Amino acid sequence: AGLMSEHFDVVLDPQLRAGADAYARTVLGYLEQARSTVASRLGEAPSEQMGVVFYGRASYDKAHQKRFSFRTVGFFDGRIHVVSAAHPAEELRALLFHEYVHAVFRERTGSDRPYWWNEGLAELNERISRGRPGLTRSERSSLWRRIEADDWIPLRRLAPSFSGLDDGDARAAYLEAAAAASWIEQRTTATQRSQLLARLGEGLRDDEAFLDVLGLDTAAIDAAVRAWIRSEFRATAPAARAPSL
Repeated sequence: AGLMSEHFDVVLDPQLRAGADAYARTVLGYLEQARSTVASRLGEAPSEQMGVVFYGRASYDKAHQKRFSFRTVGFFDGRIHVVSAAHPAEELRALLFHEYVHAVFRERTGSDRPYWWNEGLAELNERISRGRPGLTRSERSSLWRRIEADDWIPLRRLAPSFSGLDDGDARAAYLEAAAAASWIEQRTTATQRSQLLARLGEGLRDDEAFLDVLGLDTAAIDAAVRAWIRSEFRATAPAARAPSL
């Protein structure tokens, strides 16, 4: 069962086909909201109709669990694939915002790289859909602790993919990616972010594209993001104990 609109072609797996028309109309509304939001923030919208496949959890795991080293709820491979409850609600809306960003990124650049920026953009837009843009203070504190413990995962390591990470490191990688994307967003316009996507689509390497638009390569962005996070918590860090005389 499915429903087609100007911008989307929705397909439902058998677990979700009860009340299919009403379901499809609801999720098409979510997808149109995602399209509008991402267009305003990235200056980009897909030029062709996009396929979106919705699964119950069991069907999704059976079809796709071998793709990833950690548990996922969605991905993009030319179509958006997402896990859904029988009755769509805000959680699904947020997931669609996330996966829609991946679709735009892939169409514009021809790849998923750099994966940390791709995931960071998706995380930020998912948060916007929930009405809470950016990272929370507790999330930033978590990243600060990883920096201080020398457990920060370099952005260069996260550029190809997040594959091979265990659940704990994967959670940290998503937070790092969101922090880095937020840092970039605060220093660029939607036009500049669109230019970054265009440079990547022209075949420039990650560093070449970032240098062209931001004047910084990946290592410099990584260092700047860590310094930005450290600056928030430096004043609250325990003072070093004076040596006893």
